[in-house]
Amino acid sequence: MSYKRRRSDFSINFEEIIYQAEEKERVSKETKVSLRQDFYELSKVFKAGNQNELATRCIREALSDDFSAEMICVLGRMYFDGDYFEEDCAKACHYFEMAYEGGERHIRPGDYLMMGTYRHYEVKEGRKYGLFRDMNLALKWYTLGAQMAPELYSHVGCAYMQKEIRDYKKAYECFFTAGMEDTRAKLYLGFMFEYGLYVQADYDKAKMLFSFVLQDCEREGWEEGDLFYDRAVEGLNELNGKVDVPLTREYFEMLVDSSEL
Repeated sequence: MSYKRRRSDFSINFEEIIYQAEEKERVSKETKVSLRQDFYELSKVFKAGNQNELATRCIREALSDDFSAEMICVLGRMYFDGDYFEEDCAKACHYFEMAYEGGERHIRPGDYLMMGTYRHYEVKEGRKYGLFRDMNLALKWYTLGAQMAPELYSHVGCAYMQKEIRDYKKAYECFFTAGMEDTRAKLYLGFMFEYGLYVQADYDKAKMLFSFVLQDCEREGWEEGDLFYDRAVEGLNELNGKVDVPLTREYFEMLVDSSEL
C-alpha cells in the first residue's frame, strides 16, 4: 500500500485538526480587533443616549488589552438580540465563551444554553469564530446553565445521549430532573422506555410519554415538520405496529448522533 493510500485513510480527521488549530489562532488575533471596533461603536450608542458613564467605559475597553468580562457579555447580548448590532448569534456565543474566561459570574442561563448549542451541533455560522463541535464543552456549558435554571437539565441529558460521552444513566437522571413540564425530557424518556436504555423497556410508559409530547405540541401549535411532533408520532407508530420496518436502537442512536433528534 502506498504512503498516499495510507494517509488518505486519516486525511479527513487530520486536515480537520490542522484546520481547527489554524482557525483558533486566526480567531484569537481577529477577536481583539473586533472587540475594539465593537466597543467603539457601542460608545457612540451610549453617548447618543446620554449614558455618558457607559460611553466612557466602552472607550476605555476599546483602548485596553484586558477586556472586561462584564462588558464583553453586554456586547454578546446585543449581538444575540440584534440591538444596535446586526443579529449574529455565533459571534455572541464566541464573546460569551471569551467572557467566561474572565469572569463567569456575568453569564446567564440563556447564554450558557446558546454556548452549549453551538458546541453541541455543527452550526455552520459558528465555524468562522472557531466554534466547532465539542461535546465535552457543550456538556460543561449546559451543566452550568442548568445549575442556574433546572429546566435546562433536558439539554444536559441530550448531551449525555451523544456517542462521545454517552451515559444513559446520567441522561435519564437529567431528564427526570428537568421534569414532566419539559417537552424535550418527555420525548427522550419515551425513547428510553421504548428501547430499554438504562431503564427496563416499558411500552406503556413510552406510549404515555409520547402522548404527553403530542399534547404539548397541540397546546403550542406545533404540527407536522416540528421535531417534537414528528418524533413522538414516529415513536407511537412504531409501538402500535404501524411502520413496515420497526425502528431499532441502532437507528435511534444514529438519529441522536446525526443531530436529527
